[in-house]
Amino acid sequence: MPFCSNCGTKLTTTARFCPICGCQISNLSHKENERGVTSRYYKNIGIISIIVLILIGIATFIDNNNTQNSFVSNFLSYEKTKEDIMEIKTQREMLEAISNTTWCHTDKGDIWYKFVFKKNTMTHYAAFPSDGHWRYLGEVDYSIVETRSSYDGKRYLAAIFDIAKYNVPVEFNLSNCHLYSFGVDLGSCQMGDYEWD
Repeated sequence: MPFCSNCGTKLTTTARFCPICGCQISNLSHKENERGVTSRYYKNIGIISIIVLILIGIATFIDNNNTQNSFVSNFLSYEKTKEDIMEIKTQREMLEAISNTTWCHTDKGDIWYKFVFKKNTMTHYAAFPSDGHWRYLGEVDYSIVETRSSYDGKRYLAAIFDIAKYNVPVEFNLSNCHLYSFGVDLGSCQMGDYEWD
């Protein structure tokens, strides 16, 4: 619908003069008005399209972010922090908490160890610091037991397993994250995987 270019009044498509101000309306004005309406229509469609694309982009970002956060939170729910694990008091909770975690022992000795715990098995790796990669040793069963410290008599939970291929018993004290074998403290373990530069 055309408008008067002088006063802005709505005009009929056949009007030659504005009924309000009396201004003469030319055919050019009708075409300009129609183009203006058409132009506004496409401009509005363009703006709406851009808004829709922005909303889709935001929704995709949020979904990807939630997926990523979901992955991270799932990862964290399986791999609780070292402090969380040290605070757990029941064998059942400890079994759940330690499942799907990786621990590395790299602070003492010439051989480093990596333990990847699953629900009932532990995959064991070893490396010399100069190797630059982990060597697979095998997979063994482990159990979570409640035991007492021979040093101070305090109760704690431990993962008990044999080092693969060597049948050397190892106790992973989950209250202080230290490894023991035959009562000897082999040093602490850090949660997470160790990667060489």
